[in-house]
Amino acid sequence: MAAAVAPSTTQDVAADNAYAAALDVQKYLQSRLSTTASTPTTAPIRSLPVIDLTPSFSPSRESRQAVAKQIHEACTTIGFFYITGHGIPASVCDGVFELCNRFFNQYPQASKDAIHMQNSKHFRGYEPAAYSSVNDFTSKETKEAFNWGYEAGLDPTGGDGKYVELDGSADGTKNQWPKEEELAGFYEGIAAYYGHVLQLARHLFRLFALSLDLPENFFDPMMTHPGGIARLIKYIPSNNPTPLGETSEDQEIGLGAHTDYECFTLLLQDSTSGLEVLSPDNHWIRASPVPGGIVINVGDFLMRWTNGIYKSTVHRVVNRTDKVRYSVPFFFSINYDEVVETLPSCITPCYRAPSMADDPAAAANSHQIPDYTFPHDGLRRIQNDPDRIPLVLIACGSFSPITNLHLRMFEMASDYAKFQTNFEVMGGFISPVSDAYKKQGLANATHRVRMCELAVDEHPGGWLMVDPWEARQSDYIETAKVLDHFAYEINNVLGGAQRPDGTRIPMRLMLLAGADLVQTMSTPGVWSPDDLDHILRGYGAFIVERAGTDIDDALASLQQYKDNIYVIQQLISNDVSSTKIRLFLRREMSIRYLIPSPVIDYIEQNGLYRDDGTSSIREKDKMKGASSGRSTPGIGSSGEKS
Repeated sequence: MAAAVAPSTTQDVAADNAYAAALDVQKYLQSRLSTTASTPTTAPIRSLPVIDLTPSFSPSRESRQAVAKQIHEACTTIGFFYITGHGIPASVCDGVFELCNRFFNQYPQASKDAIHMQNSKHFRGYEPAAYSSVNDFTSKETKEAFNWGYEAGLDPTGGDGKYVELDGSADGTKNQWPKEEELAGFYEGIAAYYGHVLQLARHLFRLFALSLDLPENFFDPMMTHPGGIARLIKYIPSNNPTPLGETSEDQEIGLGAHTDYECFTLLLQDSTSGLEVLSPDNHWIRASPVPGGIVINVGDFLMRWTNGIYKSTVHRVVNRTDKVRYSVPFFFSINYDEVVETLPSCITPCYRAPSMADDPAAAANSHQIPDYTFPHDGLRRIQNDPDRIPLVLIACGSFSPITNLHLRMFEMASDYAKFQTNFEVMGGFISPVSDAYKKQGLANATHRVRMCELAVDEHPGGWLMVDPWEARQSDYIETAKVLDHFAYEINNVLGGAQRPDGTRIPMRLMLLAGADLVQTMSTPGVWSPDDLDHILRGYGAFIVERAGTDIDDALASLQQYKDNIYVIQQLISNDVSSTKIRLFLRREMSIRYLIPSPVIDYIEQNGLYRDDGTSSIREKDKMKGASSGRSTPGIGSSGEKS
């Protein structure tokens, strides 16, 4: 095709930006292609590994893990590998190649032109030879293609009815298909292959999860309506079937040097060679077809998602033969409407998700306090279920004083996580705010920390802890920074969670709060937008419904974080609050059974929450009881009459 030119001033900004982005990609590719091969630090790679998937279908986790280990090795070195034993019948693979022959060689040109991809804003349909170029807009690419994407009717599971395109549109299928009366059985044959390769991709993603030390079903909720672009491609025979140079791109090209942009690609190729992969030391490796095999390669999205641990590798197609070559690539992605961050097992001290602290160690060290030791005796360090995500719940607040509802919130969240999510709760922390918060009714931080410790000591199971780090700060510390502190101590210092097989994985941290707090997050001017994004995108929240708070209204302006917010219904209503406890105390009313008994004793012993220095609550109760001739229930902790 004719060389593309830069957009004119009459074209819109989007086109201008797209062109600039494409040029940036081309610069990167050319830098790779023009770099002189250097001496590798390890043995040079001159072939792609072959991985037999047969053991991955075994009920034995050990067998599946063994395959995942091979995948990890391939993805961290070359980013390409063959799979055999994948389970797609040979008849289905042969059938899709026959569809290639029928479409490209027997289907009338006028009918192909009627479904030309220029009629689709999603680039679906027929793509003539030399119509597009993957990188520099000038390569004389000789491929001819037919492109289509995910449809619920092609999904053996039936899908979940929520598929959207990358642009967010969801108004039905965007595919253009040949007419059945003109190419009988084409759609049926495509559906047969697509259904098999889609399910294989889902299976592979579970192996990818294992290979990344994630729960095996980590990606499952993200594959219910996935991105799945597929192509039939025909490469014509070469006019001059001679080898290309290792870096030269100035001769016949079937498909120019590029990387794929989805999570990973499954490539079915016929018996004619053509695929070439650029090695880490800049040598082209011929990926000749393996009988019964499919080529798998990592895409740009998965490379970014894994923090660069898995490699998306430059490759190209050059038909060096005098034969026609057919291939059927399938570009697999997660649901296009998913919100993602760096995979938890790929976060390192020098790199974290963009929405989290750039340097957690520096963030923690900037607020050091003397004689501080992070409390973690109640934190479970070894997972029970390797297929779940280890979770730590963190409650920040005044706790003036701590109530039974504060404690009950942890139990409700634990039950919710167990029965409604894929999390495994490893521990819970209470973090009282510092005195610098200066809230009305705020007792001294030393008292509030001690009351929380007394309450936790009575908590069965021993999985709740009180961290005094925030309370002991001389300045007010934002909740976002408090979460960073926990992330640093738990994942960087303690090393996260250990799986039963001895491997380690970072723990997921989430804020635990009442719906009234979330309502303030929806109120303009109360929270910094950056802090909100930091908390809700970088960490997430478990929210317990509270009486008097409309949870739907509270979440209305936080919809961009909806997949990171878990709302817990109170099956037994409890409206106890610290504010009401202080009110009861000022009115000399009983607070027994509303807060932990040791906390009641501590309040009395230290004269907390008195009204203008009047006599203690217990003394007043005694006087009332004496004057009436009977005992009055006070705030005593043991249930005795005061």
